[in-house]
Amino acid sequence: MRGMRPAALVAALTAGTGYTLYGRPTKKASTPSESGAAAAAAAAAAAPAAAAAASRAGIADVGGGVADTEHIVNWSNTHAVTLPASAYAQPASLADLATTVADAAARGAPLRPVGSALSPNALGLSPRGMVNVGLMDEVLVVDAATRTATVQAGARVADIVPVLRSHGLTLPVYASISEQQLGGLTQVGAHGSGATVPPSDEAVVGMTLVTPAGGVTRLSADDPDGGARLRLSRVGLGAVGVVADLTLRVVEDHRLVERSWVESRDAVAAAHAERLRAHKYLRYMWIPHTDAVVVVTADVVPPGVSDADAVKAAGGAPAGTPDSRLAPARSLLTDALAARGRSSPTAADIRGLGWTELRDELLALDPLEPDWVARVNATEAAYWAAAAGARVGPVHTILGFDCGGEQWVSEVALPVPADKPTTDVAFVRDLLDTIEADAIPAHAPIEQRWSAGSSSPMSPVAGPPDSLHTWVGIIMYLPARLGDSGPGGGGDAKGSGGVAPPGGTSRAAVTAAFAAYRRALAERHWVRYGAVEHWAKVELPADEEDAAALRARVNRRFPVAAFTALRDEVDPARLLSNPLLDAIFGEGEGRRSPPEGVAQKEQRKAGG
Repeated sequence: MRGMRPAALVAALTAGTGYTLYGRPTKKASTPSESGAAAAAAAAAAAPAAAAAASRAGIADVGGGVADTEHIVNWSNTHAVTLPASAYAQPASLADLATTVADAAARGAPLRPVGSALSPNALGLSPRGMVNVGLMDEVLVVDAATRTATVQAGARVADIVPVLRSHGLTLPVYASISEQQLGGLTQVGAHGSGATVPPSDEAVVGMTLVTPAGGVTRLSADDPDGGARLRLSRVGLGAVGVVADLTLRVVEDHRLVERSWVESRDAVAAAHAERLRAHKYLRYMWIPHTDAVVVVTADVVPPGVSDADAVKAAGGAPAGTPDSRLAPARSLLTDALAARGRSSPTAADIRGLGWTELRDELLALDPLEPDWVARVNATEAAYWAAAAGARVGPVHTILGFDCGGEQWVSEVALPVPADKPTTDVAFVRDLLDTIEADAIPAHAPIEQRWSAGSSSPMSPVAGPPDSLHTWVGIIMYLPARLGDSGPGGGGDAKGSGGVAPPGGTSRAAVTAAFAAYRRALAERHWVRYGAVEHWAKVELPADEEDAAALRARVNRRFPVAAFTALRDEVDPARLLSNPLLDAIFGEGEGRRSPPEGVAQKEQRKAGG
């Protein structure tokens, strides 16, 4: 078991299954080590729970108990699948991957690519079969002269950065989390936050794919088609081949000076246009049910300027101490626990919690009560106001940030036309008006970032390099204290069957509330502003009406016919698909039929 959050670890031990969670894959030993004997015995004792989980997932009994299953949970602990260990491939080389895909194609066996399972949705998950290239994690070539690097698709941002920095280079885009595998990061078109900075896929100038119909295929920007196939495959959603490696444009390593502060909504709107032009990176965190917006800017520190001078020029480091910044949240939690007659967490526990942990504890007390959520959000605004100030660091340390605990999220991208430059801020203010008019218990923050356009047709921000797009995300947290330790609450992605703590709210209830929250914003604002969802945050439609609206958005924004034609060529049986992709593109089980075997082909050729 690796890389797990405490709540997920508890769930793994309870279920007694093999467990994978956004960490580097490891080959299972054939027999338990002596040091793992007690854990193996505990898992064996829980085998009935594992069998029940497999049964719920529609997986036949493969014999042998828990050692024969894998339980895969995403980073947000909102989606999970259980499948036979034999259906979860972890190739360690290109040759292994080619063999794995060819074998799956010959058998007509589904093989959905998954990265670090960091996508908040179930984009990489399938109970029918999966392949994870996390063991293919090498940086193969770094060419400082051309500023390119070729890396295997399973390499994580955290693996790649130290190697690049040893050559004086770094990645051109950072999303937020260093555990992301490069294959998954680019296949969903993950983005950073700069008006002139395109998403991660734009850096890809070459890639090796392994497809069910075509085997190993190398694509390049220098191909005779001018790189058209590469561009269509860069944001391929794992549907046009399993990515084996990528060649990326990289940039000179550099430092950034970041400054953060809090101001009112009107002040943000008044200064926004100039601020977007003036800063390399910009991010807003709008705090619902308050008039507070956290503004975060970051800019390149010129060579020769010291860290201290850069911080001073940006207004100085944050005042006070970490304890003073956390004091309002600690006080609110202490008083609220006393009012409810609760003794846990203890005072000592509270002193050991950071901001995101304190927020989880506060929200767990009443996560869907609008007045309480507003008080917690006001405390968040106070925290950021007290933390206002500047800091300096290497680009990868400044642009990464803590995304908080287990959560439901939804994020959309929309264009900001040159003739309508206030579209981005107006969109968020319209969302806030709906939230506050409807008393939606919206957790903080609503995060807003920007990017330039991408030349990848399947990118949510496909467009010219000088086009401007904004990304806006909403969130509801799933504190572990709510109970329902399974993904989303109740042990499945829909949160059914959960039991709340006495007098409390269940994770299942938060899950349902978030679905209603997202739908309210989608129905009133997405179409009007031309918003489309981040591929890693599209959820399986709740009903046919929701499914039709999703397909309509996708068909309006993306070249679905061209993408489908490419899928028909490289994966006609849709072995690389899963239920979410089927819903997005309006396809179903009917597209999946086992390919004709060698014997059948020979018989047909002979006229038999």
